[in-house]
Amino acid sequence: MTLGNKIQQCRKALGLSQEELGQKLLVSRQTVSLWEKDQTLPSIDNLTRLKEIFGISVDELLGVEAAVPADHSSVDAEEAPIEEYNFDYSEQEYKDALAAYTRYNRLIYYPLFMFILMIVALAIDATGWPLYVCVGCFAVSVISTLISLRKVKKQSYNLVNDALKYSRIVRVYDDYVELRLYIDGKFNSLNKYAFSNLSHAKDTGNLITAICKNGMLIFRKSDLKEDSLIYSKLDIKDCVPKKRKLKLYSLLLFVFTLLSVLVGVACIIKLPDVIDFDTTPFWIFYLFLPIPVFSVYFGFSTKRTVGRYTKNIVSGIIVSVILLTFGSCSFEVNESSDFEKCIRKIEEHTGIAVPEYKAAELSSYGDEGGQFENGIFYQFITFELYGDKSNKFEKTLIHDSRWMKEIPSDLEELIILDDEFVYNYLLMCNTDTGEINTPPEKSGYYDILVIFYNVQSDKMLVYEYEIKYTK
Repeated sequence: MTLGNKIQQCRKALGLSQEELGQKLLVSRQTVSLWEKDQTLPSIDNLTRLKEIFGISVDELLGVEAAVPADHSSVDAEEAPIEEYNFDYSEQEYKDALAAYTRYNRLIYYPLFMFILMIVALAIDATGWPLYVCVGCFAVSVISTLISLRKVKKQSYNLVNDALKYSRIVRVYDDYVELRLYIDGKFNSLNKYAFSNLSHAKDTGNLITAICKNGMLIFRKSDLKEDSLIYSKLDIKDCVPKKRKLKLYSLLLFVFTLLSVLVGVACIIKLPDVIDFDTTPFWIFYLFLPIPVFSVYFGFSTKRTVGRYTKNIVSGIIVSVILLTFGSCSFEVNESSDFEKCIRKIEEHTGIAVPEYKAAELSSYGDEGGQFENGIFYQFITFELYGDKSNKFEKTLIHDSRWMKEIPSDLEELIILDDEFVYNYLLMCNTDTGEINTPPEKSGYYDILVIFYNVQSDKMLVYEYEIKYTK
Protein backbone atom coordinates (compact mmCIF):
# COMPACT_ATOMS: atom_id res chain seq x y z
CA MET A 1 0.00 0.00 0.00
CA THR A 2 1.40 3.38 -1.01
CA LEU A 3 1.66 6.37 1.28
CA GLY A 4 -1.19 8.08 -0.60
CA ASN A 5 -3.46 5.07 -0.15
CA LYS A 6 -2.59 4.92 3.56
CA ILE A 7 -3.43 8.61 4.03
CA GLN A 8 -6.74 8.15 2.22
CA GLN A 9 -7.60 5.05 4.24
CA CYS A 10 -6.85 6.69 7.61
CA ARG A 11 -8.68 9.88 6.63
CA LYS A 12 -11.86 8.01 5.71
CA ALA A 13 -11.61 5.91 8.88
CA LEU A 14 -11.79 9.12 10.91
CA GLY A 15 -14.66 10.45 8.77
CA LEU A 16 -12.69 13.47 7.58
CA SER A 17 -12.98 15.10 4.18
CA GLN A 18 -9.87 16.25 2.28
CA GLU A 19 -10.73 19.84 3.15
CA GLU A 20 -11.16 19.07 6.89
CA LEU A 21 -7.84 17.21 6.99
CA GLY A 22 -6.20 20.12 5.17
CA GLN A 23 -7.56 22.57 7.79
CA LYS A 24 -6.02 20.53 10.57
CA LEU A 25 -2.66 20.56 8.74
CA LEU A 26 -2.95 24.18 7.55
CA VAL A 27 -2.69 23.03 3.92
CA SER A 28 -5.16 23.20 1.04
CA ARG A 29 -7.53 20.45 -0.09
CA GLN A 30 -5.62 20.20 -3.38
CA THR A 31 -2.41 19.39 -1.45
CA VAL A 32 -4.13 16.52 0.36
CA SER A 33 -5.51 15.29 -2.95
CA LEU A 34 -2.01 15.24 -4.49
CA TRP A 35 -0.70 13.23 -1.53
CA GLU A 36 -3.43 10.64 -1.88
CA LYS A 37 -2.71 10.33 -5.62
CA ASP A 38 1.01 9.87 -4.80
CA GLN A 39 1.84 12.81 -7.03
CA THR A 40 3.64 14.60 -4.15
CA LEU A 41 4.92 13.59 -0.73
CA PRO A 42 4.17 15.30 2.63
CA SER A 43 7.01 17.16 4.29
CA ILE A 44 8.61 15.79 7.44
CA ASP A 45 6.59 18.24 9.54
CA ASN A 46 3.34 17.19 7.83
CA LEU A 47 4.18 13.50 8.29
CA THR A 48 4.58 14.15 12.00
CA ARG A 49 1.22 15.89 12.16
CA LEU A 50 -0.44 13.12 10.13
CA LYS A 51 0.74 10.38 12.45
CA GLU A 52 -0.61 12.34 15.46
CA ILE A 53 -3.98 12.93 13.78
CA PHE A 54 -4.32 9.28 12.71
CA GLY A 55 -2.90 7.92 15.97
CA ILE A 56 -0.37 5.62 14.28
CA SER A 57 3.41 5.51 14.07
CA VAL A 58 5.38 7.03 11.21
CA ASP A 59 6.57 3.57 10.15
CA GLU A 60 3.00 2.32 9.91
CA LEU A 61 1.99 5.42 8.02
CA LEU A 62 4.84 5.16 5.49
CA GLY A 63 4.78 1.41 4.92
CA VAL A 64 7.48 -0.53 3.10
CA GLU A 65 6.64 0.94 -0.28
CA ALA A 66 6.87 4.56 0.70
CA ALA A 67 9.86 6.62 -0.34
CA VAL A 68 11.20 7.93 2.93
CA PRO A 69 14.48 9.39 4.05
CA ALA A 70 17.09 6.91 5.29
CA ASP A 71 17.23 8.67 8.63
CA HIS A 72 13.82 8.00 10.22
CA SER A 73 14.76 9.97 13.28
CA SER A 74 14.50 13.14 11.25
CA VAL A 75 10.88 12.38 10.57
CA ASP A 76 10.12 11.80 14.25
CA ALA A 77 11.93 14.90 15.30
CA GLU A 78 9.44 17.64 16.22
CA GLU A 79 9.87 21.35 16.33
CA ALA A 80 10.25 22.46 19.93
CA PRO A 81 7.38 24.74 21.06
CA ILE A 82 8.15 28.15 22.53
CA GLU A 83 5.46 27.73 25.19
CA GLU A 84 3.37 24.77 26.34
CA TYR A 85 0.31 24.72 28.61
CA ASN A 86 -2.11 22.13 29.99
CA PHE A 87 -5.65 23.48 30.17
CA ASP A 88 -8.70 21.91 31.79
CA TYR A 89 -11.63 24.32 31.91
CA SER A 90 -14.70 24.34 34.11
CA GLU A 91 -18.23 24.50 32.77
CA GLN A 92 -18.55 28.15 33.78
CA GLU A 93 -15.36 29.08 31.94
CA TYR A 94 -16.70 27.51 28.74
CA LYS A 95 -19.95 29.42 29.20
CA ASP A 96 -18.07 32.69 29.72
CA ALA A 97 -16.00 32.06 26.59
CA LEU A 98 -19.08 31.35 24.47
CA ALA A 99 -21.00 34.28 25.97
CA ALA A 100 -18.33 36.67 24.71
CA TYR A 101 -19.36 35.84 21.13
CA THR A 102 -23.10 35.24 21.56
CA ARG A 103 -25.08 38.28 20.50
CA TYR A 104 -28.50 38.17 22.07
CA ASN A 105 -29.12 41.85 21.37
CA ARG A 106 -29.58 41.24 17.64
CA LEU A 107 -32.48 38.93 18.40
CA ILE A 108 -34.55 41.67 20.07
CA TYR A 109 -34.18 44.40 17.43
CA TYR A 110 -37.29 43.34 15.49
CA PRO A 111 -39.65 42.82 18.49
CA LEU A 112 -38.39 46.09 19.99
CA PHE A 113 -39.20 47.92 16.77
CA MET A 114 -42.65 46.30 16.56
CA PHE A 115 -43.28 47.14 20.23
CA ILE A 116 -42.54 50.83 19.64
CA LEU A 117 -44.73 50.78 16.51
CA MET A 118 -47.59 49.25 18.51
CA ILE A 119 -47.24 51.92 21.21
CA VAL A 120 -47.35 54.64 18.55
CA ALA A 121 -50.49 53.08 17.10
CA LEU A 122 -52.14 53.07 20.52
CA ALA A 123 -50.99 56.62 21.24
CA ILE A 124 -52.60 57.98 18.05
CA ASP A 125 -55.74 55.96 18.86
CA ALA A 126 -55.43 53.80 15.74
CA THR A 127 -58.27 51.32 15.30
CA GLY A 128 -59.21 48.54 12.91
CA TRP A 129 -56.76 46.57 10.79
CA PRO A 130 -53.70 48.88 11.32
CA LEU A 131 -53.79 48.20 15.06
CA TYR A 132 -54.43 44.48 14.54
CA VAL A 133 -51.47 44.26 12.14
CA CYS A 134 -49.15 45.96 14.65
CA VAL A 135 -50.28 43.72 17.50
CA GLY A 136 -50.03 40.60 15.31
CA CYS A 137 -46.52 41.47 14.06
CA PHE A 138 -45.40 42.17 17.63
CA ALA A 139 -46.75 38.81 18.82
CA VAL A 140 -45.06 36.97 15.93
CA SER A 141 -41.75 38.76 16.57
CA VAL A 142 -41.82 37.86 20.27
CA ILE A 143 -42.53 34.20 19.52
CA SER A 144 -39.77 34.00 16.87
CA THR A 145 -37.30 35.70 19.25
CA LEU A 146 -38.11 33.25 22.04
CA ILE A 147 -37.60 30.34 19.63
CA SER A 148 -34.26 31.78 18.49
CA LEU A 149 -33.12 32.33 22.08
CA ARG A 150 -34.01 28.76 22.94
CA LYS A 151 -32.12 27.51 19.90
CA VAL A 152 -29.01 29.54 20.79
CA LYS A 153 -29.09 28.31 24.39
CA LYS A 154 -29.47 24.71 23.25
CA GLN A 155 -26.51 25.03 20.88
CA SER A 156 -24.39 26.59 23.64
CA TYR A 157 -25.40 23.80 26.03
CA ASN A 158 -24.38 21.12 23.49
CA LEU A 159 -21.06 22.85 22.76
CA VAL A 160 -20.20 23.15 26.46
CA ASN A 161 -21.08 19.52 27.18
CA ASP A 162 -18.99 18.38 24.21
CA ALA A 163 -16.03 20.55 25.24
CA LEU A 164 -16.03 19.17 28.80
CA LYS A 165 -15.03 15.74 27.44
CA TYR A 166 -11.58 16.92 26.45
CA SER A 167 -8.40 17.95 28.20
CA ARG A 168 -6.06 20.20 26.25
CA ILE A 169 -2.38 20.68 25.63
CA VAL A 170 -1.63 23.98 23.92
CA ARG A 171 1.74 24.50 22.26
CA VAL A 172 2.67 27.96 21.10
CA TYR A 173 5.02 28.33 18.15
CA ASP A 174 6.29 31.42 16.41
CA ASP A 175 3.56 31.50 13.72
CA TYR A 176 0.82 29.24 15.00
CA VAL A 177 -0.78 27.57 17.99
CA GLU A 178 -1.11 23.79 18.22
CA LEU A 179 -4.05 22.34 20.15
CA ARG A 180 -3.94 18.68 21.16
CA LEU A 181 -7.15 17.14 22.49
CA TYR A 182 -7.24 14.15 24.83
CA ILE A 183 -10.11 12.05 26.16
CA ASP A 184 -9.40 10.09 29.35
CA GLY A 185 -5.67 10.59 28.81
CA LYS A 186 -5.74 9.19 25.26
CA PHE A 187 -4.81 11.31 22.28
CA ASN A 188 -7.82 12.27 20.17
CA SER A 189 -6.90 14.92 17.61
CA LEU A 190 -4.58 17.77 16.76
CA ASN A 191 -5.51 21.18 15.39
CA LYS A 192 -3.28 24.03 14.29
CA TYR A 193 -4.28 27.68 14.25
CA ALA A 194 -2.14 30.25 12.46
CA PHE A 195 -1.95 33.55 14.32
CA SER A 196 -2.81 35.34 11.08
CA ASN A 197 -6.16 33.50 10.96
CA LEU A 198 -7.17 34.17 14.57
CA SER A 199 -9.50 37.14 15.00
CA HIS A 200 -11.93 38.71 17.49
CA ALA A 201 -9.55 38.10 20.38
CA LYS A 202 -11.07 39.28 23.66
CA ASP A 203 -9.94 39.69 27.23
CA THR A 204 -12.98 38.79 29.33
CA GLY A 205 -11.23 39.17 32.67
CA ASN A 206 -10.16 35.58 33.48
CA LEU A 207 -9.82 34.32 29.93
CA ILE A 208 -8.42 35.34 26.57
CA THR A 209 -10.44 33.96 23.70
CA ALA A 210 -9.89 34.03 19.94
CA ILE A 211 -11.79 32.47 17.06
CA CYS A 212 -11.03 31.42 13.51
CA LYS A 213 -13.00 29.77 10.72
CA ASN A 214 -12.84 26.26 12.20
CA GLY A 215 -12.63 26.73 15.95
CA MET A 216 -12.04 28.77 19.07
CA LEU A 217 -9.03 28.97 21.36
CA ILE A 218 -9.29 29.67 25.09
CA PHE A 219 -6.35 30.73 27.28
CA ARG A 220 -6.56 31.10 31.05
CA LYS A 221 -4.71 34.30 31.91
CA SER A 222 -3.50 33.07 35.28
CA ASP A 223 -1.63 30.21 33.54
CA LEU A 224 0.00 32.30 30.80
CA LYS A 225 3.51 33.67 31.14
CA GLU A 226 3.78 37.41 31.58
CA ASP A 227 5.70 37.72 28.28
CA SER A 228 3.63 35.10 26.47
CA LEU A 229 3.48 35.30 22.67
CA ILE A 230 -0.31 35.21 23.01
CA TYR A 231 -0.30 38.82 24.20
CA SER A 232 1.93 40.07 21.39
CA LYS A 233 0.59 37.94 18.51
CA LEU A 234 -3.14 38.48 19.12
CA ASP A 235 -4.87 41.80 18.71
CA ILE A 236 -6.77 41.54 22.00
CA LYS A 237 -9.82 43.66 22.61
CA ASP A 238 -9.75 44.50 26.30
CA CYS A 239 -13.24 44.23 27.76
CA VAL A 240 -12.28 44.80 31.40
CA PRO A 241 -12.01 48.63 31.43
CA LYS A 242 -15.53 48.83 30.03
CA LYS A 243 -16.88 46.84 32.94
CA ARG A 244 -16.75 49.73 35.41
CA LYS A 245 -18.44 52.09 32.98
CA LEU A 246 -21.15 49.57 32.17
CA LYS A 247 -21.80 49.03 35.87
CA LEU A 248 -22.25 52.78 36.28
CA TYR A 249 -24.57 52.94 33.26
CA SER A 250 -26.50 49.97 34.66
CA LEU A 251 -27.00 51.71 38.01
CA LEU A 252 -28.06 55.00 36.40
CA LEU A 253 -30.52 53.23 34.11
CA PHE A 254 -31.95 51.31 37.06
CA VAL A 255 -32.47 54.54 39.03
CA PHE A 256 -33.95 56.44 36.05
CA THR A 257 -36.26 53.49 35.34
CA LEU A 258 -37.71 53.62 38.85
CA LEU A 259 -37.90 57.43 38.81
CA SER A 260 -39.79 57.43 35.49
CA VAL A 261 -42.95 56.25 37.28
CA LEU A 262 -42.61 58.84 40.06
CA VAL A 263 -41.89 61.66 37.62
CA GLY A 264 -44.87 60.56 35.50
CA VAL A 265 -47.15 60.71 38.54
CA ALA A 266 -45.76 64.16 39.46
CA CYS A 267 -46.46 65.40 35.92
CA ILE A 268 -50.04 64.11 36.12
CA ILE A 269 -50.57 66.02 39.35
CA LYS A 270 -48.75 69.27 38.54
CA LEU A 271 -49.11 69.84 34.80
CA PRO A 272 -52.90 70.37 34.79
CA ASP A 273 -52.29 73.35 37.11
CA VAL A 274 -49.93 74.88 34.54
CA ILE A 275 -51.54 73.75 31.27
CA ASP A 276 -55.29 73.51 30.76
CA PHE A 277 -55.93 69.91 29.66
CA ASP A 278 -59.42 68.81 28.67
CA THR A 279 -58.87 65.45 30.33
CA THR A 280 -56.36 63.96 32.74
CA PRO A 281 -53.15 63.62 30.63
CA PHE A 282 -52.36 59.98 31.38
CA TRP A 283 -50.68 59.76 27.97
CA ILE A 284 -47.70 61.51 29.60
CA PHE A 285 -46.63 58.10 30.92
CA TYR A 286 -45.91 57.04 27.32
CA LEU A 287 -43.22 59.75 27.13
CA PHE A 288 -41.19 57.94 29.80
CA LEU A 289 -41.59 54.49 28.22
CA PRO A 290 -38.25 54.59 26.25
CA ILE A 291 -36.31 54.60 29.56
CA PRO A 292 -37.39 51.14 30.83
CA VAL A 293 -37.41 49.73 27.28
CA PHE A 294 -33.77 50.79 26.84
CA SER A 295 -33.00 49.36 30.30
CA VAL A 296 -34.24 45.95 29.13
CA TYR A 297 -32.22 46.24 25.92
CA PHE A 298 -29.12 47.22 27.94
CA GLY A 299 -29.50 44.21 30.22
CA PHE A 300 -29.73 41.76 27.31
CA SER A 301 -26.97 43.32 25.20
CA THR A 302 -24.28 43.58 27.90
CA LYS A 303 -24.64 40.33 29.83
CA ARG A 304 -22.71 38.49 27.12
CA THR A 305 -19.54 40.50 27.87
CA VAL A 306 -19.48 41.61 31.50
CA GLY A 307 -22.08 39.54 33.30
CA ARG A 308 -25.78 39.54 33.92
CA TYR A 309 -27.57 42.82 34.63
CA THR A 310 -30.76 41.13 35.75
CA LYS A 311 -31.96 44.15 37.70
CA ASN A 312 -32.12 46.21 34.49
CA ILE A 313 -34.12 43.54 32.68
CA VAL A 314 -36.57 42.88 35.52
CA SER A 315 -37.08 46.54 36.51
CA GLY A 316 -37.40 47.56 32.85
CA ILE A 317 -40.12 45.00 32.16
CA ILE A 318 -42.09 45.80 35.34
CA VAL A 319 -41.92 49.59 34.85
CA SER A 320 -42.83 49.24 31.16
CA VAL A 321 -45.99 47.35 32.13
CA ILE A 322 -46.83 50.00 34.75
CA LEU A 323 -46.34 52.89 32.31
CA LEU A 324 -48.37 51.11 29.63
CA THR A 325 -51.17 50.45 32.12
CA PHE A 326 -51.28 54.05 33.35
CA GLY A 327 -50.94 55.43 29.84
CA SER A 328 -53.85 53.34 28.59
CA CYS A 329 -56.05 55.13 31.12
CA SER A 330 -56.09 58.03 28.63
CA PHE A 331 -58.41 55.99 26.42
CA GLU A 332 -60.60 54.73 29.26
CA VAL A 333 -60.87 57.95 31.27
CA ASN A 334 -61.57 60.18 28.27
CA GLU A 335 -65.23 59.23 28.03
CA SER A 336 -65.85 58.97 31.77
CA SER A 337 -64.29 62.40 32.25
CA ASP A 338 -66.90 63.83 29.87
CA PHE A 339 -69.60 62.42 32.15
CA GLU A 340 -67.94 63.92 35.20
CA LYS A 341 -67.44 67.20 33.39
CA CYS A 342 -71.13 67.33 32.49
CA ILE A 343 -72.18 66.56 36.06
CA ARG A 344 -69.90 69.27 37.44
CA LYS A 345 -71.36 71.72 34.95
CA ILE A 346 -74.91 70.86 36.03
CA GLU A 347 -74.10 71.22 39.72
CA GLU A 348 -72.12 74.44 39.19
CA HIS A 349 -74.73 76.29 37.14
CA THR A 350 -77.98 74.88 38.53
CA GLY A 351 -77.11 73.74 42.05
CA ILE A 352 -78.77 70.37 41.35
CA ALA A 353 -76.98 67.38 42.88
CA VAL A 354 -77.05 64.60 40.28
CA PRO A 355 -77.66 61.24 42.02
CA GLU A 356 -75.48 58.19 41.46
CA TYR A 357 -76.18 56.53 38.14
CA LYS A 358 -75.68 52.95 36.99
CA ALA A 359 -75.44 53.51 33.25
CA ALA A 360 -74.71 56.39 30.92
CA GLU A 361 -74.52 56.95 27.20
CA LEU A 362 -72.55 59.74 25.53
CA SER A 363 -72.94 61.04 21.98
CA SER A 364 -71.23 64.12 20.60
CA TYR A 365 -71.07 65.98 17.32
CA GLY A 366 -68.62 68.41 15.78
CA ASP A 367 -69.35 71.46 13.69
CA GLU A 368 -70.34 69.18 10.81
CA GLY A 369 -73.34 66.88 11.04
CA GLY A 370 -74.71 68.61 14.13
CA GLN A 371 -75.79 71.79 12.42
CA PHE A 372 -79.23 73.21 13.21
CA GLU A 373 -81.02 76.20 11.81
CA ASN A 374 -80.17 78.42 14.72
CA GLY A 375 -77.22 76.72 16.36
CA ILE A 376 -74.74 73.88 16.60
CA PHE A 377 -75.58 70.75 18.54
CA TYR A 378 -72.53 69.48 20.42
CA GLN A 379 -73.40 66.52 22.65
CA PHE A 380 -76.01 64.81 24.76
CA ILE A 381 -75.66 62.42 27.70
CA THR A 382 -78.24 59.99 29.07
CA PHE A 383 -78.05 58.90 32.72
CA GLU A 384 -79.98 56.00 34.21
CA LEU A 385 -80.32 56.48 37.97
CA TYR A 386 -80.47 53.81 40.66
CA GLY A 387 -84.03 53.17 41.87
CA ASP A 388 -83.53 54.24 45.48
CA LYS A 389 -81.51 57.29 44.42
CA SER A 390 -84.13 58.35 41.87
CA ASN A 391 -86.90 58.28 44.51
CA LYS A 392 -85.02 60.75 46.69
CA PHE A 393 -84.21 62.89 43.65
CA GLU A 394 -87.87 63.00 42.55
CA LYS A 395 -88.97 64.19 46.00
CA THR A 396 -86.65 67.19 45.77
CA LEU A 397 -87.58 67.74 42.10
CA ILE A 398 -91.31 68.10 42.92
CA HIS A 399 -90.60 70.87 45.41
CA ASP A 400 -88.16 72.71 43.11
CA SER A 401 -90.13 75.33 41.18
CA ARG A 402 -87.46 75.60 38.49
CA TRP A 403 -88.43 72.23 36.99
CA MET A 404 -91.01 72.71 34.23
CA LYS A 405 -93.43 70.16 32.79
CA GLU A 406 -93.73 71.88 29.39
CA ILE A 407 -91.61 74.21 27.28
CA PRO A 408 -92.79 77.82 27.55
CA SER A 409 -93.32 79.67 24.29
CA ASP A 410 -90.53 82.19 24.99
CA LEU A 411 -88.03 79.34 25.34
CA GLU A 412 -89.03 77.34 22.29
CA GLU A 413 -86.34 79.02 20.20
CA LEU A 414 -83.67 78.14 22.76
CA ILE A 415 -84.57 74.56 23.64
CA ILE A 416 -83.78 71.70 21.26
CA LEU A 417 -86.17 68.84 21.85
CA ASP A 418 -85.52 65.13 21.31
CA ASP A 419 -88.74 63.61 19.97
CA GLU A 420 -87.70 60.09 21.02
CA PHE A 421 -87.15 60.94 24.68
CA VAL A 422 -90.34 61.20 26.74
CA TYR A 423 -89.89 63.58 29.65
CA ASN A 424 -91.94 64.59 32.68
CA TYR A 425 -89.75 67.50 33.79
CA LEU A 426 -87.21 69.80 32.13
CA LEU A 427 -84.93 72.63 33.12
CA MET A 428 -82.91 75.03 30.95
CA CYS A 429 -79.79 76.91 32.03
CA ASN A 430 -77.90 79.59 30.11
CA THR A 431 -74.33 78.90 31.27
CA ASP A 432 -73.10 82.22 29.82
CA THR A 433 -75.52 84.38 31.81
CA GLY A 434 -76.23 81.98 34.69
CA GLU A 435 -80.00 82.42 34.18
CA ILE A 436 -82.39 79.47 34.49
CA ASN A 437 -85.52 79.12 32.35
CA THR A 438 -85.04 82.71 31.18
CA PRO A 439 -84.45 83.95 27.61
CA PRO A 440 -81.41 86.25 27.11
CA GLU A 441 -81.93 90.01 27.02
CA LYS A 442 -79.78 90.41 23.90
CA SER A 443 -79.31 88.53 20.64
CA GLY A 444 -76.15 86.43 20.20
CA TYR A 445 -74.61 83.02 20.65
CA TYR A 446 -75.18 81.31 23.99
CA ASP A 447 -74.15 78.03 25.62
CA ILE A 448 -77.27 76.22 26.72
CA LEU A 449 -77.69 73.30 29.12
CA VAL A 450 -81.06 71.52 29.04
CA ILE A 451 -81.96 68.71 31.45
CA PHE A 452 -84.89 66.36 30.77
CA TYR A 453 -86.08 63.79 33.32
CA ASN A 454 -88.42 60.80 32.96
CA VAL A 455 -89.98 59.63 36.22
CA GLN A 456 -91.06 56.20 34.95
CA SER A 457 -87.67 55.10 33.48
CA ASP A 458 -85.51 57.00 36.03
CA LYS A 459 -83.54 58.45 33.11
CA MET A 460 -82.04 61.90 32.78
CA LEU A 461 -81.16 63.38 29.38
CA VAL A 462 -78.74 66.32 29.24
CA TYR A 463 -78.28 68.48 26.15
CA GLU A 464 -75.25 70.76 25.90
CA TYR A 465 -75.00 72.99 22.86
CA GLU A 466 -74.27 76.45 21.47
CA ILE A 467 -77.17 78.25 19.82
CA LYS A 468 -77.80 81.51 18.02
CA TYR A 469 -80.60 83.49 19.65
CA THR A 470 -82.41 86.42 18.04
CA LYS A 471 -84.23 88.77 20.36
